[in-house]
Amino acid sequence: SGAYRANSLTSIVAKEAGLQDLKPLHRIDRLTSGLVLMAKSKELASKVANAMTRKPNSGSVKKRYLARVHGRFPSSEAEAVQMQLNIPTENRKGKLSKDGQGYVKRMGLKDPGIYWEAKSESICDIPLDGETRQGYVIVSFPLRCASKARGSEWECGIEKGKPSMSKFQCLKYDESTDSSLIIAEPLTGRTHQLRLHLSACGHPILNDPNYGIEGNIAKKKLEIDKATNESQRETLRNLSQNSEDSVEDRCRKICRFCNQGGAKAVFNNNQLRWRGMDLHAFNYELETVDGKKFHFQTPLPAFAKCLSSTT
Repeated sequence: SGAYRANSLTSIVAKEAGLQDLKPLHRIDRLTSGLVLMAKSKELASKVANAMTRKPNSGSVKKRYLARVHGRFPSSEAEAVQMQLNIPTENRKGKLSKDGQGYVKRMGLKDPGIYWEAKSESICDIPLDGETRQGYVIVSFPLRCASKARGSEWECGIEKGKPSMSKFQCLKYDESTDSSLIIAEPLTGRTHQLRLHLSACGHPILNDPNYGIEGNIAKKKLEIDKATNESQRETLRNLSQNSEDSVEDRCRKICRFCNQGGAKAVFNNNQLRWRGMDLHAFNYELETVDGKKFHFQTPLPAFAKCLSSTT
């Protein structure tokens, strides 16, 4: 829901579909499209959420995303080796703390680096043109939060970062746009993990405003007027002291969208410009600790259809 009280996914679904009191099981980035799972009961929400966060003995989860990235993504071992050689030396590996090393061993992850797995099967069935896939790339780079400000930036390949591993498979390369359609599976659940790993490998998501080829605009995006924010917090403190105001009334009085000109008062120019990017939560497979299995999949997003022989 972010900064919203009413204009959130759960509120919209409750109003438009009549489904009340749903429990969100996870989140996706604001610019990412695709699946968001919610449960009707607290019991099921707890079981599925534990599987989603990969808690020990809590079940399993596989999340698959579709993405369109810059350049020809590796589809062979030789190309994967060349990709690693093209990465700056300081970004190829990040040292892990003792806790991080223990986590890698416990979760069956790989040490920092790029690996090629020669397997003919697809990570996920995609209705494309049946091109043969020789294997997939595994990227294991630690990640660390570089800024805890709103919309925080993360760094990749950083010493003492959190162990993070992702699996990528090239589905199709489009020469006319010099871009590749890939499927991505995060094997850990770090913030911006897929976006960072792809950027570190030299194949950022085509229109990623934070980690794309136009440079990291996260700092520009976070150029928020501190005086305005402090004034807003002071107003909220004053409203909170008035016991006659309900929570709804307080929210309405401080809402900049309602009182100061709509979206332009809430979002800066960069946020208004970037409404989405070519990253789509496409397919989830879940199994809870008690053996219940769930499978969810969306239709192909527009950016994937344009590279597909099927529509």
